[in-house]
Parts: sequence; C-alpha cells; structure tokens
Amino acid sequence: GRVPGGSSSGAAVAVADGMCVVSIGSDTRGSVRIPSALCGVTGFKPTQSRVPREGAFPLSYTLDSVGPLARSVSCCAVFDAILAADGQPADARAPEPAALPSLRLLAPRCFALDDLDPPVAAAFERALAALSAAGARISTADAPCLDAAHALFAGGGFAGAEAAQIHRALLKTKRELYDPNVAKRIEAGEGFFSGAPARCAEMAGDGGPAPDPCPAPCPILRRRLRAARARQAGGDRRGGGAALAVRRGAAAHHAERRADH
Repeated sequence: GRVPGGSSSGAAVAVADGMCVVSIGSDTRGSVRIPSALCGVTGFKPTQSRVPREGAFPLSYTLDSVGPLARSVSCCAVFDAILAADGQPADARAPEPAALPSLRLLAPRCFALDDLDPPVAAAFERALAALSAAGARISTADAPCLDAAHALFAGGGFAGAEAAQIHRALLKTKRELYDPNVAKRIEAGEGFFSGAPARCAEMAGDGGPAPDPCPAPCPILRRRLRAARARQAGGDRRGGGAALAVRRGAAAHHAERRADH
C-alpha cells in the first residue's frame, strides 16, 4: 500500500490528482513538506511570520506556519506572494537555479537513510548520480549532529507541550472525535508540564526552590530565549554567555509571572 504523508495529506493528494492547481497546508514539523515529497508535488514552508496564521487552528504557537502546495517551484513562488501579500503576484518568479558545477553537497550518513525500502534507496542513489553527472561535487560523511537531533524532540519539544495545552480541554470533552494515535501523541506533551518545576529551577540556576510551572506556553520566556539566541548569533562567543542569558531570562520570567498573579 501507499500513504500520502501528512498531515496536509488531502492538500497534496488534491494537487497531485489535478483537482486543483494549488492547495494550502500548515507545517509544524513537516506537514507541508512530507506530503509534497510523498505525492510528487512541490511544497514550500515559509518562515513563520511571512503568511498570516489567523483562521488556522494552532498546533504549536512556536512552530506553525502556512504554505502552498503546487505542481512546481514557480507555482509555489506565485502563490506564496499572494498569501503573503508581497508585491504583485504577476511579478513572482521562481529563483534562478544555481549552477550545479558550483555546488558542494553532503550526502550524510545518519538515521534518515536507515532501513530505506529498496525502491526509495535506489531512487536516492539515482538522484545523487544525476547531480554528480551534472557537475555537482558530492561527498559522504557521518552526521552525528543529525542523529542527535532526536533528543530535541524528547517529550515532544515545543510542539508537544504547546499541542497538549491547546488541545487539553477538547480532549476532555470531544476525545471521540480524535484519531486515537493522534490523541496519544498530543497527550505525551503533558509530560513537559509534570516536569516543569525541576526544569525551570535548572534554567534559573539559582539553586533555590523550583518556581511554579507555567501552565501554558509563555510569550515572555519565548521572547527572552529568542533575544539570547540573537545575541549569540550576533557574535557573543564568550563561554556560556548565551546559556547564562537564558537562565537569567527564565528566572526573571518567573519573577514577572509571580508579580502578575
């Protein structure tokens, strides 16, 4: 059997089957990109703030984005311009393709290539061979950073915690409307809240009692985390500088919340 990928599976199937020229999907962890790949169409995940998310039911405040699925990169570029109200859609064009002889590409050895079905593995090798024949320089190397990426989603990560908070009330009253597997995945994010006091204390780094856990994703802490990351990206290379900023931000965040209450 075959599957269309998800979660924007119907959007990809509609384009692949010729029912429409473009469809709209929401992407938190690949829900535009995965069905596009599995259905042989093109999907584009823009940066989160490019396309307004008003009217789209959230899964993760931090990661959700809205993007088009279409038959080509050019079509996606046009419809992205329409969705983002970016200039005149008639002027939208696909970016010029890079000259393949100028490209250096890495084919990583990592979990993503483990246990591939033979037809998928063969297609991947054909694609590498075609790129190489066209002049691209391809190398292969271990990529432990990609293998370690799984740890970023322990307990669901940002999306897991936020999805649990968003869907908590609905799961209590309308659980029968949820796919059982989806409901279990959402509920797994509740583990974030049960362990929040210890994690917040660790982030605060003050050795004192753990602050009260935040019952919902908090914009104050998110802003502080983003500011710390921006300072790090801007050239702060002093040892532990960004981590210290995050810990201080977390401590200040909880102090603000206690004052608010």
